[in-house]
Amino acid sequence: MIRKLGPLSLLAVTVSIVLAACGSSSTQGSVTNQGGLTGSAPSKKAAILKVPAQVTVAFVDGMSSLDPDLAVDVQEINAEGLIGEGLYEFRYGTASAPEPGLAESASVSADQLTWTFTLRPHLEFSDGTPLTASDVAATLNRDMTNKANIWADFTAPMKSASAPNPTTVVLSLRQPYPNIKTILAESGFAILPASAYKNPSSSAYWDHPISAGPYEMQSWTGGNTAVMVANPHYWGPKPVIPKVIFTTIADSSTAEAELQTGEIDMAEDLPMSTEPQLESEKGIIWKLQQTYGIYGFALNDQTAPFNNVDVRKAVSDALDRQEMNNLLWRGYAKPISGFWPTTMTGYDPKLPVSQNLSQARALLKGTPCAHGCKVTITYDPTNGPWAELGSEIAANDLSSIGIHASLVGVGDTTWDDTVLSAKDYQMGFTYMYDFADIPNGMLEYDALPDSYFRAFYSNWNNKALYGLINKADDSAGSSELSAIRGVGTLFDQEQPFVTVATWNDMWAQRVSSKFIDAEPTDQVEIAREP
Repeated sequence: MIRKLGPLSLLAVTVSIVLAACGSSSTQGSVTNQGGLTGSAPSKKAAILKVPAQVTVAFVDGMSSLDPDLAVDVQEINAEGLIGEGLYEFRYGTASAPEPGLAESASVSADQLTWTFTLRPHLEFSDGTPLTASDVAATLNRDMTNKANIWADFTAPMKSASAPNPTTVVLSLRQPYPNIKTILAESGFAILPASAYKNPSSSAYWDHPISAGPYEMQSWTGGNTAVMVANPHYWGPKPVIPKVIFTTIADSSTAEAELQTGEIDMAEDLPMSTEPQLESEKGIIWKLQQTYGIYGFALNDQTAPFNNVDVRKAVSDALDRQEMNNLLWRGYAKPISGFWPTTMTGYDPKLPVSQNLSQARALLKGTPCAHGCKVTITYDPTNGPWAELGSEIAANDLSSIGIHASLVGVGDTTWDDTVLSAKDYQMGFTYMYDFADIPNGMLEYDALPDSYFRAFYSNWNNKALYGLINKADDSAGSSELSAIRGVGTLFDQEQPFVTVATWNDMWAQRVSSKFIDAEPTDQVEIAREP
């Protein structure tokens, strides 16, 4: 659907809420783990303080794959985080600091090129079969060689994995990899049985994968609902909630209504305009979780008019980031204009974020847009309620400098065929995030042109980037910081795409965050039994 929108369309943002709440079914229980992190926005204590027998969590996007190498959407990554486990893991209440998972201990050689991991004793998969070092080695080697692996750039520093005995894994590297524990905690490195890779195309296996995490998949056949239950063979403390159901509700008003009636217990990415109603409603809490990511406008740097750096810079200057913040996120987001979000090392608070129309018009002189031009802004409404309104605000802002934008709303498949492939789009409003404050992920997603995400869909390609990325990946301390800042400087010079705010997710739930919470990783985590 393509439509051209003017300033008046911004006034048409309304929300209707059905105020009909009732309690969720739950069973009495208790936990000692009082973790759970609040975001930058205020939240209220939940009225439901009993451990629920089950929870239903609604996501905007659905799931299409449970193969850790292919899982990319938020719900898929969240499911992998519950049913899967790697040598390290992100855990409830510990934010994004990796903790030992299947690995009991680790050591690294003096040259930092060989890591030796000792597994916990008596590990089992969810079907009760032994989990040994051979399974870990097979998983890691598959991650390194799988040409379809979305996260392949994370494995670039890795050479090979071996299992000298059932409880020892040796990982050989091509270069030092200081952040490897955090990398191995990410969902793409969940360990599966070596037998899983004998027939990797078998859809039946990926519908019901054998897992090593605190949950196992009870049922999922590629649809909108996945049911996970506590894994009786899990090595560690069991999750306090026995059953977790993931469902897909693309329409935010439906999610709001079902949250209020108790049909669902937790909802992701509701419109910020619902916050006052949710906060006043008994038994519902909300929070805005700041994450390690960005909202921004991808620009196709290979085609006109965005193959001109001054046009790209003019777009950045023309955007009213504070208006976006107020209308999309009720003023709780953190406006940015540089490469790094406010939550990550490398963020430069000195970079201006205010709209500057006079500077934008000056930049357009001598460019293809000097006397006006037309562009399209593509967005995927299933990304969240901010996608369409944010695109409308941008179109209104750009019209002030003679860039006239038409909006193109597309679904996931079209988004993948156009924006993701960077072939048939000009400008797209989207987001990107990582699990932790390490540079590896954001550099892969937003700066590496030959990665799956093609440098935030822009095809940004500067030879200096490769050296900076390698330096950031294989160094620590001042050397790593120098590389991080170098990427930020190149970004400011070339403006390959436009950032507008640190990425945050609006979560609302009927169940206390003592039991279930969304961490800064943006993963739903469940408290564990004492």
